[in-house]
Amino acid sequence: MLDFLNKNAIYILIILIGFTLRFYNINFDSYWYDEIIGFWVADPEHSFSKSFEIHNRIEINTYTYHFILKIFYHFFSHDVSAGRYLSLFFSSISLLVIPFFFENKKIKESYLLIFLLSLNIYLISYAQEARVYSILFFFSLCSLLF
Repeated sequence: MLDFLNKNAIYILIILIGFTLRFYNINFDSYWYDEIIGFWVADPEHSFSKSFEIHNRIEINTYTYHFILKIFYHFFSHDVSAGRYLSLFFSSISLLVIPFFFENKKIKESYLLIFLLSLNIYLISYAQEARVYSILFFFSLCSLLF
């Protein structure tokens, strides 16, 4: 029982460190060009067909991210600082999905993997930008898991 608590405490500590690094200075930089495009495409004032039309003229990624961002803006606020919190959410949820890969195995490398993904500078920087990469990472992990 004590081993189970220690294992979960280590996972929780590493995940909290990863979340803190992703949350710290989340709106420090201004929006990049592609973030501005995403902010414009996902405007809740536009209809879904209008947003889809704008997306098809400008973007090369799938519309899924902008659709989810549009719903996010509808429920929260269409504010420049709010869009990055969606990427933060999916990046943080990704850290919670990783331990399920090692659930049935007694692998000590799972601590190392969680640690490396929590401190990965690319994942941290993409979690602080309103771009598709965090949600893409999350859905890739889920597709590997299921």
